Amino acid sequence: MSNYLSGTVALLPHGEGPQLHACGLQRAREKEWQRKKAELATPEGQAEKIHALRKQRTLSNR
Repeated sequence: MSNYLSGTVALLPHGEGPQLHACGLQRAREKEWQRKKAELATPEGQAEKIHALRKQRTLSNR
């Protein structure tokens, strides 16, 4: 199957679309997670992460 059809539910035989679509979503989530992990590995990302954790702790202590 060509890349053009991957993730396209309407053009697939009955029963194959949702699984293929789910795989595409899973791949997209994995790529986004890999991008976010790389971003958080930078010094700026670490500072952002620490700030977010402190803010979360402050809000949860109220």
